[in-house]
Amino acid sequence: MKFKRVTIQNFLSYKEKQTFEFTGKGITLLLGKNGEGKSAIASAIYFALFGKSDRGKLDNLVNFDIGKNCLVELEFEKNNKFYKIVRGLKPPKFEIYVNDKKLEDGLVKERQARLNEILGFNETIFYQLIYLGTNTKNFLDLNKKERENFINVILDIDEINLLIENAKNYLKHLKTQKEILESKINYISFDIKKIKDEYNAKKEEVLKIVEHFDNFIKFKNAYENKNYALLYQLADMYELLKNTKYYKLVEKEWESIFEKAKNEAINGNVNRAKELLKNFLPVSQKKALINTLLQEAELFKLLKEKIAKKDFKGFFAIIKTHPELKDTKEYKTVIEYANKLYLKAGETLEKENFDAVLKTQAVVLYHL
Repeated sequence: MKFKRVTIQNFLSYKEKQTFEFTGKGITLLLGKNGEGKSAIASAIYFALFGKSDRGKLDNLVNFDIGKNCLVELEFEKNNKFYKIVRGLKPPKFEIYVNDKKLEDGLVKERQARLNEILGFNETIFYQLIYLGTNTKNFLDLNKKERENFINVILDIDEINLLIENAKNYLKHLKTQKEILESKINYISFDIKKIKDEYNAKKEEVLKIVEHFDNFIKFKNAYENKNYALLYQLADMYELLKNTKYYKLVEKEWESIFEKAKNEAINGNVNRAKELLKNFLPVSQKKALINTLLQEAELFKLLKEKIAKKDFKGFFAIIKTHPELKDTKEYKTVIEYANKLYLKAGETLEKENFDAVLKTQAVVLYHL
């Protein structure tokens, strides 16, 4: 995100309409004597983004002499799109433009929520981490509740909030169970040391979840930056991460892309297949299967032929020499088929239909 320009009129000390361009590629530095309006520009940006005043009441932002028609226009670029926010006081005004097209009007609260979504942060994060005005409280000066709320806003991860809540409930549950067990210790003979060890192990596990916020943050950042090598590494280290929506989305993406790459490789378009798989090439968990696809694409065609002919003996002979193929759609299809045969044999055996059992067995033995 890069600010392009801000236009101010009847805002604080600025009466006439003035535009400030931010054309440099690096850091923009505003220089001027005290009272010449440097901080007013920062206040204008803050007002444009969130409709709030960093100087008390909103009316304090209106130029004292003019007393009306206060207006700020902020233009910025993000992800190759150009945005313009128009905010005004006396009369009030709030408009959002994307590539010169005005977004549909709605409640102010709804428009602000849409703007926060575009920005990728809300007022709390901007004021505490980006704006750093004279009234900004240092993080270490916040009280416990304020720090907790601030961290929750920054993380914005439903899975973490859910894990924390479950951890608290589980600790409470363990505490209750411990009290019950200790009240019965004089009446029941059991291994109290084993119970305490189990309690401490569970407590340690929960505390580990609560303490490792950074791992969840790294995991989400890896997903957003498509750093799948780091994502899979963290998932292997912390199994709970495999239950998150981010891991499931990447796995779904992997299955879809691998199928497309497989078809390209089988048809001789190895370079195209490699291009499709570029985000997964650094992933060690997928490397063996990807190398097999890029170097021996005919194996996948052969697997499909074996399945079509129900030549499972030949199918598993290929799997034996290339165990990485167990992570393919074809292998999962064959295993599902074998499980169905197994269940069918069990059902017929319960009904004492021995002829049907022998037929099912013959099918399995013939193909394997």
